[in-house]
Amino acid sequence: MQRGAKDHRGELQPLANRHRGQLLAKQVQLVVVGIAGTLATRLQWVDTVVEAALEGSREKFVQALLIDGVVKSVDVAYRLGDDLLQAQAEYLPQFRASAR
Repeated sequence: MQRGAKDHRGELQPLANRHRGQLLAKQVQLVVVGIAGTLATRLQWVDTVVEAALEGSREKFVQALLIDGVVKSVDVAYRLGDDLLQAQAEYLPQFRASAR
């Protein structure tokens, strides 16, 4: 799979150049607002998941499920979160204190 950005002609261009043995990132065009919003939501989801894991926070884990957008109900998010944490308890000992 090739990676890069398409230029104004639709041709794939690399995202970096080599110069004197160094890899230098190219400047790329800013993303459109809709894409920026989607990326911001996804990055917030990642931050929340990481914080939940580091803190063993059930509340942040449930928030992450809601930020993801697949779960639409707070009640469902809590039930799903509890089920997931219980099923993976062996691998997620940091959540034991916050589990129900």
